[in-house]
Amino acid sequence: MVKKLSSRPRRRQQAQLAAIEPRWERDRLGKESALLDAFDALLQERGAHRVTVNGVVRRARVGKSLLYSYFGGLEGLAAAWAERSELLPSDADLLGGDPAEYARLSTREQLTRNYQRYARSLRARPRTLELLGGELLQETAVTRALDRVRMAHGRSLVRLFSRPEEYDREEIVALQPLLYAAVCYLALRSRTAPRYFGLRLDREADWRRVEAMLEIVIGRVVGGSAAAPRRKRTRRAKS
Repeated sequence: MVKKLSSRPRRRQQAQLAAIEPRWERDRLGKESALLDAFDALLQERGAHRVTVNGVVRRARVGKSLLYSYFGGLEGLAAAWAERSELLPSDADLLGGDPAEYARLSTREQLTRNYQRYARSLRARPRTLELLGGELLQETAVTRALDRVRMAHGRSLVRLFSRPEEYDREEIVALQPLLYAAVCYLALRSRTAPRYFGLRLDREADWRRVEAMLEIVIGRVVGGSAAAPRRKRTRRAKS
């Protein structure tokens, strides 16, 4: 007669596994949150170049199929994480505390404020600067996704302008990517190589000089420059 195997060890094992399982509600939002939290943790521990699908699902204890079902893959997960996190400056960071006052500014003044405040916001976000620097080393699914999110965010900033039609002017279209590149590059240097053309990019006083340079350049290109007038050269008297 064959003895019936006891189910107690199996039940005990199941109870032990359940005890170490993450306690989320069995719904989509809970599992999406677990995946995003796992991605965030791995990004901090390993950097953007070493985050993988397998690593994320192991950390989140979620099936791989759910990651693809919810986010479409690692790039979609990275994009969702970027939108959830404070990776990029908010509208309040750029507009300041009074949107009505911002709307009254001229096009030149709005552009100047946007890039001055964007630079400040980048410098206040070391993780953003770390990811920007990583993009220069090697492109991965994660860096591609974060780059797309950042570019979409930049294009959407036109919603802040009170006269969006002016931003189609040829000189303004040409100016903005150059200003953006300059701001990002200088913010990156502030962390690792702050000495640049006589500036110390790890000092607030020197960043005020950078902000003044932005104002001069934007004023000269857009018009209505607020820059100080050029000094007149005085001829030396002949001896």
